[in-house]
Amino acid sequence: MSHRMTKANLNPSEIEIDVTWEDQQKINTFGRLANRVVELEEEIAKAKEDKNKLTDALEEIILSDDVKYLVGEVFVDVEGDDAEKMLEDEKLNLDKQVSIKEAELKKIQDTSKQLKAALYLKFGKNINLD
Repeated sequence: MSHRMTKANLNPSEIEIDVTWEDQQKINTFGRLANRVVELEEEIAKAKEDKNKLTDALEEIILSDDVKYLVGEVFVDVEGDDAEKMLEDEKLNLDKQVSIKEAELKKIQDTSKQLKAALYLKFGKNINLD
């Protein structure tokens, strides 16, 4: 007595599905986007940490008349008011960078969500995108 395996008898994860070139491109794109999400999250966290350090430095400068300000690899004597202005400018620059990176992150997450839905629709449990 032989037992024939039909699609009805198979576990959904055992059904063989052809992967087209387009499917492979979607999978590759999803992988690249997932890597970029990790990079962006790290960059955003670093920028926010740097901003907090600048805030702390601004609070310390208020107590000083002259400060040594790091420009490249050299410390330069700067008046407190000038140093405050320079730190505020750096904070604004970091805010802009964070906004740009967060916008890119949102766009990537939206695209990834669409790709993930399309791939799970076709492959079901045969693919793991988490």
